[in-house]
Amino acid sequence: MAILTDTKARSIKPEDKPLAHGGVTGLTLHPSTAKGRGKWVFRYVSPLTKKRRNAGLGTYPEITIADAARDAQAMREQLANNLDPLNN
Repeated sequence: MAILTDTKARSIKPEDKPLAHGGVTGLTLHPSTAKGRGKWVFRYVSPLTKKRRNAGLGTYPEITIADAARDAQAMREQLANNLDPLNN
């Protein structure tokens, strides 16, 4: 899967489906109520409770694609160490 580009993210419309980042599993950009804006969501399964969780990483374009990917990757590393990122 291709990594989300800034051009594609800026063209997101409120009626669009969430856009996958493509480089970090579970990271998506959910459309907001205005064109070219969205909410970053990192979705994962907690190693503690085995339940699916959603971590909000901020809004686009205030949080860039690179920043969201960096934050989600750091959370992936915590998950690899059996830590729930939202409990730390």
